[in-house]
Amino acid sequence: MVVPINLYGYNSNYSLGFKIYPGEKEYYVTDFSPKDYDGYVIIPNVYSNNNYPVTQIRGGAFADCCNIKGVSIGSNITVIAPNTFTKCKSLESIIIPSNVDHIGSMSSNNDRPKPAYAFNNCENLNYIYIYRTGQFSNTNKNSASGYVDYAYNFVSGDKNTTVYYASTDCNVTTAGPTKRFVPGAFEIKEDRDYFKTSFSLIPYPEYPNRKVIKVLDNDQELSCKEGVYTIEGMNPDNSKSLTAYIYDEVTKKDSIVTFSVKTLSLDIDLDNTKRTQTTLKFKVRCPNISTQKVTEYGIFVNNKLYPADNKGDIELTNLRVDYSYDVQSYIIINGTTYFSTITSFRTLPIVLSLTGTSTPTTIDCKVNVQAGDATILKTEWNWASDSKGKHLLLTGLEPNKEYNIGYTVYTSTYDKSLVVRTIKTESLLLASQQPKVISTGNVIVAAESNIADNEKNIGFEWRRTDWNNDFDSNKGQAYIYGGKMEGYIRNMNAEKLWKYRPYYYSNSGKYYYGDWIGIDPSNTSYFEPTVHTYDNITVNGNIATVNGYSLRGTDAIGSQGFLKRKVHIKSV
Repeated sequence: MVVPINLYGYNSNYSLGFKIYPGEKEYYVTDFSPKDYDGYVIIPNVYSNNNYPVTQIRGGAFADCCNIKGVSIGSNITVIAPNTFTKCKSLESIIIPSNVDHIGSMSSNNDRPKPAYAFNNCENLNYIYIYRTGQFSNTNKNSASGYVDYAYNFVSGDKNTTVYYASTDCNVTTAGPTKRFVPGAFEIKEDRDYFKTSFSLIPYPEYPNRKVIKVLDNDQELSCKEGVYTIEGMNPDNSKSLTAYIYDEVTKKDSIVTFSVKTLSLDIDLDNTKRTQTTLKFKVRCPNISTQKVTEYGIFVNNKLYPADNKGDIELTNLRVDYSYDVQSYIIINGTTYFSTITSFRTLPIVLSLTGTSTPTTIDCKVNVQAGDATILKTEWNWASDSKGKHLLLTGLEPNKEYNIGYTVYTSTYDKSLVVRTIKTESLLLASQQPKVISTGNVIVAAESNIADNEKNIGFEWRRTDWNNDFDSNKGQAYIYGGKMEGYIRNMNAEKLWKYRPYYYSNSGKYYYGDWIGIDPSNTSYFEPTVHTYDNITVNGNIATVNGYSLRGTDAIGSQGFLKRKVHIKSV
């Protein structure tokens, strides 16, 4: 018997049926009960309460219904989810109507995908007839997350189940055999190549008494030799719609059915054999077709055909850097050009790596450029400062602040590559130290600091302790070497007490100060002079530039300068 489905998906006494689950102006079928029902089920086209279509059979809806004899699928169903008919052991055959465009999916288990069939462990299911004449969809509409790309259609996991399909190409996966058929009439057994197709029409096992009277191609009757029809002179990936006239010897009735046959699609292999910043090289492998019919093959890029050489190689040069190109392989057969699907290939980028170190007031950066075969027209830092090619030195910065350092490369193909790194300066240390009174009124002042040796914006300020705010402090520049700031104050009034403090001022005009510390210019002691030479030496040809400084001690400096000596390096 057939159990009609009422308003809520149940029969009149609510003991049999399935739930109708609401979506967005559509409904889904789920949870059939009781599981031991042994009849037939009709899935409705619409939900009778509001006439919204019933569009999906959700996963597990009929799972473990071991005694169900048959299921009629409604005309609005588009999706049969995974595991819908698991362990339906009494099903012998089922028709999947043409409106269904997605069956099963691919599930994921610990990032290892595995098939999720709509029919599984249906041990008596002999035939599944799929009436869809086109390709199945690779997307499944999901009410919770919208459209999800599955790219899989898994029908049956049972090897004993034969899947009959009506389309010229079947893009479903099944564990058992697959066969083409003309809906309502015959199985189609085809032998195809690129320019012709041969086929025979075999009656369904259920209808052995049906006979083919004739097959027409545009009112032209095809010849038949030992049950095989052949159509020649076709092009690759070409289909023909045919008409078959059928006679049933049992019912004594004639019928007419239409079906399609198709030649093989061209499968042109395209391999990317070389890839640089400005070059893409390809190898094209054509299918096994007579060279008398193939006049040219290659690739199609930017609306231009690039023929392959006699080895199937094509090399594109002077390309843009790090740019994606849409490429199609093509083949010209008997004057007709055939194209493959589009595949995107990207040239290599210019690799830029930027490293940098910082102090409280400086950032020192270097960049490494791996340009490959790209021609570089110019490069630039995003700071107008003391930059020399791939080296950048920034001074006069604010302490404890983030700076974005960028380097750009411009190529001859009008492309640019950019690397940006955020570098933060350190916190500033300015710790005043006890002065050295080398003679009456002449003082060496000092401070501990983490400012780099190459910083120029440093100094000391000093004032008398009895001055009020109407008097400005005196200021002078300082030297720094190895974390110690030093300066020389001359001719201080030894009859007065003084104080001083170190300072740093950034390029933005902001001042940073250490603590005040007192000076008695009359409290003299003996001190040696201070002499320092900086490690940084600049060589230009046969000229070397060195830097250093000296501060006198108690004794006056007689002379000062730099000493040099020749160093002989023994060759190994």
